[in-house]
Amino acid sequence: MKSGTMVVHRPVAKIAKRIDELCADGQWKSSEALMEGLRWAVKAQRDSQMTELQQEPSISSRVSIVLQRYFGLNVVHQYAIGSYGTHVDWAGFDDNHHVVVMGECKKQEQPFQEYGGQVANELLRLGAIPTLYESNSDISLTRRKDILWPIININVVGDNVSAYLALQVIDVRWEQFEGCLAEILPLLEIDSSNAKPRTSGLFFLRLGAANFKEDSRQVESILRACKEFVQGDLARLLDRAGAQTLSRPRLPPQPFPCPFEDLDKWNLKDSYGPNVQVYSIGKQNKEQGKVFKHFDYWGRTANLCSSLSAQCVPYQDRRYPPDDRILTKLSQLDVTGSFYQKWEVVRLATAVDVLSYPYVKPADTVEIEQLVQVIYQLKAIHSVDFVHGDILPRNILFCSDWEGHPAAFLIDFDLGRFLAANPAHNPVYASNFAREGKPLESYRHPYARGDLPMQKEHDGFALARVMEKFLQDDEARQQLVAALEELQLDDAATLCQQCSLLPLDNVAGLGKATGSPRR
Repeated sequence: MKSGTMVVHRPVAKIAKRIDELCADGQWKSSEALMEGLRWAVKAQRDSQMTELQQEPSISSRVSIVLQRYFGLNVVHQYAIGSYGTHVDWAGFDDNHHVVVMGECKKQEQPFQEYGGQVANELLRLGAIPTLYESNSDISLTRRKDILWPIININVVGDNVSAYLALQVIDVRWEQFEGCLAEILPLLEIDSSNAKPRTSGLFFLRLGAANFKEDSRQVESILRACKEFVQGDLARLLDRAGAQTLSRPRLPPQPFPCPFEDLDKWNLKDSYGPNVQVYSIGKQNKEQGKVFKHFDYWGRTANLCSSLSAQCVPYQDRRYPPDDRILTKLSQLDVTGSFYQKWEVVRLATAVDVLSYPYVKPADTVEIEQLVQVIYQLKAIHSVDFVHGDILPRNILFCSDWEGHPAAFLIDFDLGRFLAANPAHNPVYASNFAREGKPLESYRHPYARGDLPMQKEHDGFALARVMEKFLQDDEARQQLVAALEELQLDDAATLCQQCSLLPLDNVAGLGKATGSPRR
């Protein structure tokens, strides 16, 4: 045998043979839903002006939905596998939460060797996530767990679908499983002439690849053979290996961060990283839009699907969607209340929430009436002892026509916290609270710093700086600023109506609200 030769036993040969059989068999009926789903997934915003990196989350979320429906698995989109945004585009779990399918999405066509290293890294990180976990357990999850079963790797790259059998072989643990795996797993043979025989490692065994525009039947044959392997041989393998079934957190009912089941009716309008997307539906003259904001700490929570404990995000540093106390107060306001009534927070899984609210077309100008509305919104959230903590011009949506009125909406409550009954126990700003730089520094109170206590006065200070951005510097504005800094908000609303706007040429752009949870 030549050096480095790997002899593949039954599974790869069996799957490859099954693919050939399916391609040659003209009797079985193809799945139009599968093919239409793949075409729908990859066509997402082909003509969009967004960058490829902005478009890929939309495409991969659609692919996740298609694979979930076809394989009948719990397929999670952008499954967190580490800190700083490390994720796998899709991971499919069986009923016992074993990863059995995973894959990567690339908008532009490229050979596997150009992104195969990324897939290998993702597989190894998936191995670092315990497969036997509990959501409310005090058990430490610091010990690395190794995946000892083959995983189907399905990648969608441009219009091409490729499939591999990924096998991680661990020498010591391998011997413990060798008896029950011999009939299914590949046998690896290394030439004895190698000075250091490779008895462990990650191996990719190619099953097939095809372009679904040019050969849809070949693509479906590949996916069908993979599905049969997952539901048949692999399911029996995991059962025979004695995999335990423990009480574990329920997986999301659908892929995230895209929470639609009917995404085919929606178009990705804009994207601000993996956590904030704007979708639209309908024709241009009657277009409706929604903003979806994702708060995902599932893979970075201690004792919950966590990788290594050092990668967990402290509760203090997390961002949170607004709760009912805030939204109830805001929804009672005149004019702007109906906007907040449409806000919805959905819990997809433990430590995974999705906030949605109507997309509004930004206004080109600001009116006094809008500034007054924001003052009353601050009064509303302060009435339930909530500190916003991040009031900036970009965190205010100015809309020229909301149900027939000009309106402005305070948004991005992610960094806010409720004050404690005892001021000594008040929450503190996140340790990574940003305050440096021209867009931020002038709006931050001197004591609004990481790890220092949050106070309502800091919100008043920030809103006063916002008013200075839009209003002429006269006695009325000076009195308004003083009232805001002293949290005399009813007086501030009255004084604001006596102020004059700066000429449009003297007002910098309103900017966009882009705040998204730190991944």
